Amino acid sequence: MNVNYRGFYNIYNILASFAVYESIGGTFEDAVKSFDAYKPQLGRMEAFNVCGKPVILNLAKNPAGFNQAISTVCE
Repeated sequence: MNVNYRGFYNIYNILASFAVYESIGGTFEDAVKSFDAYKPQLGRMEAFNVCGKPVILNLAKNPAGFNQAISTVCE
């Protein structure tokens, strides 16, 4: 499965939701379709270009989230 999500916690959330979905009888193919169709809220690791330079916008509401955002950018 390929997903276009950034950030450590987003991957945890994807794995958790997939595990729940599979435990209630969902198929892998349907889960992939759902993840492909999902669009995060604006400001949540949103990628765009400013004057030809790539920019990632991320909302951080607490120190843990801010540290995770910095870690993601450094990767």
